[in-house]
This record gives sequence, structure tokens and C-alpha cells, in this order.
Amino acid sequence: MMALGAMMAVREAGLNCPADVSIIGFDGIPSGEFARPGLTTIAKPGREIGVRAVEQLFDEIEHRPEHGRIYMPCRLIERGSLADLSVPNPKRVAVG
Repeated sequence: MMALGAMMAVREAGLNCPADVSIIGFDGIPSGEFARPGLTTIAKPGREIGVRAVEQLFDEIEHRPEHGRIYMPCRLIERGSLADLSVPNPKRVAVG
């Protein structure tokens, strides 16, 4: 939701996404698909995170050994909110 808000702020400032500012979200919310341009986002496996958390909770309750760090795959969903930096001389704006 914050990335969508950032896209609105960019428009309100008279700038263009992605020509002036690239924005990427993290969570993979479906509403990013309906933004213009579509919000590029990183989708995380929310349901699987919940399942693993409950499994670890039960393990803690039953005094089982700790599982350690668990890594889960995230997925990049490419839409239109990132500038193409592979083109020669892309426009770069630094914000300080």
C-alpha cells in the first residue's frame, strides 16, 4: 500500500513513474495490478509463512529443538513501475 501511495505522490508532484521515479512494492498485493502503470512487486508466500509460524509455535510448546532460520522463495512480479536501466543513458534522478 505504501508503494501505491508513493506512486500517487509522484503524480501529485508532477512527475512520471517510471520515467522520473521507479517504484517497487513488497508483498505482492493484487491491487498493484490495477495501478497505472502496474506496480512491480515482490510477492512473498504469506500462507506458507503462516503455516511455518504455527508449526514452530507448536514445536516450542512441546519443547522440541529449534528449527533455525527458514528461507522461503519470493517471486518478482514485473509490471510497469520500474525504469528500464538496460537502455543507453537512462534518466537518473538522485534524491537527497
